[in-house]
Amino acid sequence: MIQKEHIGADNTRPSLCLLDIKEVAKRTSLSRTTIWRRLKDGKFPDPLRLSEQCVRWREDDINAWVIGLPARQK
Repeated sequence: MIQKEHIGADNTRPSLCLLDIKEVAKRTSLSRTTIWRRLKDGKFPDPLRLSEQCVRWREDDINAWVIGLPARQK
């Protein structure tokens, strides 16, 4: 699930896109379990906790994390 919200009434700031765990798993090619494990180990971007059972990640944080990964060695 992707949620987009515009920040500010004048729309001068970029939109904030929030990703759920399914979308994060898809974009990172990681399982949900691996995402939570890496988060616990401090090796994954922190999510936003919207409620007790609802967390979302900023799309920009996930994109930056993916770009920062080292290239695979063959």
